[in-house]
Amino acid sequence: MVQSVELLLDAELDEWVWGQWRALESAGLPSQVRHGSLTNWPHITLGVADGISAEQDARLAEAVAALPLPVQIGGVIWFPGRRHVLARAVVPSLPLLGVQAKVAEVLAGAEGLGRRMAPGQWTPHVTLARGVRTEQLAACIEVLSAVPGMFEERGGTVHTARRWDSDAKITWNL
Repeated sequence: MVQSVELLLDAELDEWVWGQWRALESAGLPSQVRHGSLTNWPHITLGVADGISAEQDARLAEAVAALPLPVQIGGVIWFPGRRHVLARAVVPSLPLLGVQAKVAEVLAGAEGLGRRMAPGQWTPHVTLARGVRTEQLAACIEVLSAVPGMFEERGGTVHTARRWDSDAKITWNL
């Protein structure tokens, strides 16, 4: 299944995103709150593959050695697809792009590499909800508009990189 490399947000950004998740859930709309796994946490995905080898795993800590990094969370974005995704954009700073490029280099050749994970194709974001139907989008924006600071960029820090293994349903810090 899915293996990923993710960045965790500082406590203030994390709580801000959780507030958006809870607002959507309280309104009966799709929300990441409904993703019941204990590993479900606001994050920025740096890389995704079906399989990550032990050798690649060993090299990932070096790829994320620049942490902590400042990060800027931007506006709401929507990714249409099989399961439409509502997210907050992450401003792609040069340091953040550099870390993601290093992770992409380590994961090059991994089985089932995510198609939008290559440098220049990656769209950094923090997911708010999956499975948002087109007709729910306006309601989602209306609900989110009540969240303090919703229409402002929010600065903070990404402090930890973690690995997620969807088969074992576990995470660990790099």
